[in-house]
Amino acid sequence: MFIRLDLSCSSCRQPRLLDGAYQCTLTAGSLDEACGQLLCYSCSRAHSSATSHPCFRVVGLDSRVMAGVIDCPHRCGANLTPANYMKHARSCKLRELMCPMSMCRQKPFFWNTLASHLIDHHGFFSENTTYEGYKEDIPLIRCGTGVVLEGQEEYFVFFIAETGLYFIWLGDAKAKPDLPSFMLKVYLHQAGPDGGPREELGHYLSPHPARVMDVIHLCVISRVTNVNITQQSFYLRVLIEDRA
Repeated sequence: MFIRLDLSCSSCRQPRLLDGAYQCTLTAGSLDEACGQLLCYSCSRAHSSATSHPCFRVVGLDSRVMAGVIDCPHRCGANLTPANYMKHARSCKLRELMCPMSMCRQKPFFWNTLASHLIDHHGFFSENTTYEGYKEDIPLIRCGTGVVLEGQEEYFVFFIAETGLYFIWLGDAKAKPDLPSFMLKVYLHQAGPDGGPREELGHYLSPHPARVMDVIHLCVISRVTNVNITQQSFYLRVLIEDRA
């Protein structure tokens, strides 16, 4: 029989007790309500610093956690085990997302509405991908905008921030349950001076990204300074293929 668990830390309310539950040693005889609550590691450290009360890990709960069933934190109705909780939480189609663009930070968005927001509000270039061969000469335009490649019930987003190239996968992982990751190879180019050959500024070849909604730093644009990057135009050469 499985035990249904609430993994929320009593202090930060984030589902972090999967990594261990901690409790203050002064669970009785204290005037602080937090002394009797289950805390995550970070909050237990903060509690100890604020009260001078040491905290300990409640190791007796570890076996119960591993044998338990956890509700999806985004309320999609999925029953999760500790083994698949974190991956599902990062790829759930009902996860609310914040716009990653500097000076915007609007929220909340779902995966499909965030893609539309980047295209309509931030001027991201949009194009389809067929999962076959390289797509050449994709205009990245400049810092502050980017590219959205639309696949099958998923989007592949590329953008430049400061002096780095970043990537986000947006989609419903349940649409491809047998394909948890995909091959991604990216080359970043800039037109050479006076119309000369394009110069490669950076690339990303591995590892294969998982279908989870996180920001991935692909490469550093080492030869372009943060001062003049907003004046530059860039191009991408991208290969995306499904891999089991």
